[in-house]
Amino acid sequence: FIDKNEVMDNWADFVVDNIDMSKCIEGTTSGTSGRPLKFIMPKNRYITEMAFVTRIWQKIGWNFSRRANIRTISLPKGRDYMINPISKEILFDSFKMNGQYAKLMCRVMRKYRVDTLYTYPSAAYQFLKICEREGVDVSFIKYALLTSERVTPEQYEYIYNKLGIIVSSFYGHSEKLILA
Repeated sequence: FIDKNEVMDNWADFVVDNIDMSKCIEGTTSGTSGRPLKFIMPKNRYITEMAFVTRIWQKIGWNFSRRANIRTISLPKGRDYMINPISKEILFDSFKMNGQYAKLMCRVMRKYRVDTLYTYPSAAYQFLKICEREGVDVSFIKYALLTSERVTPEQYEYIYNKLGIIVSSFYGHSEKLILA
């Protein structure tokens, strides 16, 4: 057996000979368990995954409406949010989460008629709890598209049962080997 440290320390030995890098990109794992693992993957890998993911989201009623993306995004200095018109999402800086920023996020979400959170369960829970503490109305949020982490019973109870936000949760990862 080998581990990711051995792969990273001997990277060139693990790259397939004669690979057409014009059809590939290099990526990394998130590094949550330590040193990130670098790997090569096809440029079009998201096309197939997105077909499955959007089908999962459609099953709960989501209709491709605008969404607030709060997923490990660090925005450039001076930016409170950015708009991605292709994915119809407002990108928020997950590292700025506090009462003032949560209020700003809700103002922006209302302005652009965003009714969906696209984030990690822990980030959704934190954001919604901050909003509750700050007295911010989140009743306009209909869906929570949660990824990459397990939704705990406490998070589900709060988001779905208390706030009435419909929850969809799936697990995938950068390597694109599994979607559950």
